[in-house]
Amino acid sequence: LRPEVLDALGLVPAIEWQASDVQARTGLQCTVEAPQTWSDIAPRLGTALFRIVQEALTNIVRHAGASRVRIRLHRTPCELLMTVQDDGVGFDADNDEAVTSLGILGMRERAISSGASFGIDSRPGEGTCITVRVPVHQAPDAADQQP
Repeated sequence: LRPEVLDALGLVPAIEWQASDVQARTGLQCTVEAPQTWSDIAPRLGTALFRIVQEALTNIVRHAGASRVRIRLHRTPCELLMTVQDDGVGFDADNDEAVTSLGILGMRERAISSGASFGIDSRPGEGTCITVRVPVHQAPDAADQQP
């Protein structure tokens, strides 16, 4: 299901709203950096990206012990790039048990089903960075295709 906030606000404002809500509820300092509006991306891709941010923020609040998180959306001629980076406790990203948690698997599946790649970089004591890359040729219409 597509969150109503996406239709009402658009992707970047919806992510800003989500980050602000998490910050107000938890005290986690959330920063969103998005120089472009990303208003031209397909609805299904926008939903996937928003849900990935939601899940990432949930995981950060529950597990990371972070004080800050930065969500960055950036567009290059070749790709759309979204990162969610925290300053929490991190974990061993080479540990199969850690990267096969339901939250991480769900984020990975959302990214892949939208034509994007999903990466996670984390080390104990160094925080975590989630990266989603969408090839530009994929971005406009990949999200409109039904599985």
